[in-house]
Amino acid sequence: RIRVDHEDAQEYDDAEQGPFTEYADFDFAPYTEVGAKFAFMGLRVSGAVAVSNSVRRPLTDGARTTGLADAASSFFTPRAGELGFAGFQARDAQGRRRGSGGNAWAVSMANADTGATDFARTEVSEAAAREAVCADASAVECGAAQADGCVCDMADGTYRFVFNAGDRGRYAVSVAASDAGFHAGDLVLVTERIFVRLGGAASRSAHLK
Repeated sequence: RIRVDHEDAQEYDDAEQGPFTEYADFDFAPYTEVGAKFAFMGLRVSGAVAVSNSVRRPLTDGARTTGLADAASSFFTPRAGELGFAGFQARDAQGRRRGSGGNAWAVSMANADTGATDFARTEVSEAAAREAVCADASAVECGAAQADGCVCDMADGTYRFVFNAGDRGRYAVSVAASDAGFHAGDLVLVTERIFVRLGGAASRSAHLK
């Protein structure tokens, strides 16, 4: 049996699972048909060739998650008591960007200098997250698993964690895919650059949109 893998050079996605790699398995039965000649991909053999095609669809690898390079969508640093967000990119086991959403994520937010997670924060509602940050999200998941914030699925392989920290300081955000195909539950640091400033009287949440 010979297996030939083929990976398309362009980036494309299956609607559900993301980039995929095609492969073919070749079962050679030489001499079962004497004198017959078959050619495939430059390989000539005598006999009958049975070819089966299938598709492997890599799942998200939680350990490969990264922050976003695009500054406009990677994070927003608010004043204390206002909404901010940190964006991150899901990837497969080969490190390729996923182009579709559908994963669930747990989030850990901590003071980047002390590691403390018991800072003041306000729970974020789905309605508030959608209005300020995630209007185009396909799904928004909020609750304790999201460090009392929300994770917005932007349906393109990227996600946004929306938070409301009550204390000024520098914060780190780590995420763990809770339903990934690989390394589910493993926290991965996506940024240490969330700088929450002293609060002000006027809300700046409109700047998040």
